[in-house]
Amino acid sequence: MVGVCQHWRQTTPPYAKLWHCAAMANHTTTDQTLGAAPPVGRDPTTSLRLLAVIPHPDDETYAMAGTLAAAAQRGARCQVCCVTRGEGGGDPNVRLGELERACALLGVAPPLVLDWPDGGLAELPVEPALARLRALLQQARPDVVLGLGADGAYGHSDHLALHRLLRLTVFGLEPVDRPQLFEAVFPPGHFHRFWRALRRAGFKSVPKGWGPERFGAVTADVVLPIAGFAELKLAAIAAHVSQLNGRAPADFLMPGLMQPLLEEERWHHVTWADGVSS
Repeated sequence: MVGVCQHWRQTTPPYAKLWHCAAMANHTTTDQTLGAAPPVGRDPTTSLRLLAVIPHPDDETYAMAGTLAAAAQRGARCQVCCVTRGEGGGDPNVRLGELERACALLGVAPPLVLDWPDGGLAELPVEPALARLRALLQQARPDVVLGLGADGAYGHSDHLALHRLLRLTVFGLEPVDRPQLFEAVFPPGHFHRFWRALRRAGFKSVPKGWGPERFGAVTADVVLPIAGFAELKLAAIAAHVSQLNGRAPADFLMPGLMQPLLEEERWHHVTWADGVSS
């Protein structure tokens, strides 16, 4: 299996890696951004490992639940590593229980947790943090790593810090051991409204002065249609009941914010050209 994965890693274009790893379960689905539907024959998804590395319980839902569910349904070995216990947003035992239920709904293996401080990722000593992430990747040996992008979705300081640490870790590995890194890309300006609401509410973990241009991007390297997994994504969001504040799952974070994210998930394939710590 390792030999097959290694050969596939070396010979298949990056977009095809994620396409095979997280394509719709319906093999007839095509998407111009991706090229064509998976070829007839052995599905290489079944020999792949996919690891999502997230800052807090619930970040796996809005950003990547459709991709995870699709990959798991195709037979990929999928797992989530949450680097904090989410104590900044409530009882950490409750939040980790919610994360476990969300992962189970998505068909993902039970989550890993690093127990780093919620709200304090930017203050972590860099070298020990990199060593811990390096050990995680060396143990899990993923072919594909999923993370948040340079905007951290809505600029949360933990999101931004983990984004930088994850890039440094992946590109610090030897090429033969380096997984493909894909970062979530949201529609341009999408989270600006939510960032503005957080700033008005006095939330200290988002930066000042970000305009709409700092959020999302017009283009993405991979666009995955996930409408067939929308109900599953909503169910995973619903598992995080402590974070819903009485809202429906479709109104998670802010009314209207989730709708475009139930239709497609967009990804940037990270290369050296992006800058390791950008």
